[in-house]
Amino acid sequence: MNTLNKQLNDKVRVLKDPSYCINEVSGVNGILAGLYRKILAHMGINPGRFDILLDRFISINRKSSSNRVVRMLTRGNLNRELFKPAMSFKVFMKGLKILGVKKVKFLVECEFDYNRNYISDIVVDLGNDDMDLLDDDEEEKEQ
Repeated sequence: MNTLNKQLNDKVRVLKDPSYCINEVSGVNGILAGLYRKILAHMGINPGRFDILLDRFISINRKSSSNRVVRMLTRGNLNRELFKPAMSFKVFMKGLKILGVKKVKFLVECEFDYNRNYISDIVVDLGNDDMDLLDDDEEEKEQ
């Protein structure tokens, strides 16, 4: 099976599975992949809806590029990154922007011995145009 078909099959498999394959994530970066899949599940995102959101994201973020090849490579790279069993924080943030998230609040609750707990949070404005999540060399990456 070629790489493009595998990427599409991974996406379709994850988005059509009732559990969104949350149990297939792995490693430390699997935490973010699992959280992203839970968000997809809560939103009820299916393959068709995801493609619409992805096309909108690419057209907004690649508006300066009318090159179909650049857009196609960007689409393939994002499909590959977002449906792996692990993802980086940057990929997670791209995924949120694709879904149309404008603000996200990260909350970490730490539990220690002796009933000591700490909660820290931070709000990130994803509507900020200064947050460029697509690398300039995105279109040059191999699929």
